[in-house]
Amino acid sequence: MAKAIDQNRVVTAAATTATATIRSDQIVEPSHNFTLTASFEGLNASSYDALVILGGRAPEYLALDELVIKLVKEFMEVGKPVASICYGQQILSAAGALKGKKCTAYPTVKLNVVLGGATWLELDPISRIW
Repeated sequence: MAKAIDQNRVVTAAATTATATIRSDQIVEPSHNFTLTASFEGLNASSYDALVILGGRAPEYLALDELVIKLVKEFMEVGKPVASICYGQQILSAAGALKGKKCTAYPTVKLNVVLGGATWLELDPISRIW
């Protein structure tokens, strides 16, 4: 279940997700409660409403995978929402999806962002949540 705050009330909604891997022997830690439901082979943007690319260190490897790049390009071409977190921008850069965008992430991602055609933003660190 996902929870979102809307006009001072909590709204609960369910969403079906697909968690894919490029390696058949990939292990996802049980504490994450993910079930691998697909591989990138055979996935297409028409089956999904949006794409969220998580951060961490996996994107530097996923950005080298042709099937991953093809999928990202499909999402971009049909205008579906695409979001990335931190290192996920490495995949967007490899797919040519950052041209004209404004981005920030962990500093080691800056080169990928700039070479991908985006403007790098140096934002002040967030010091509090609320």
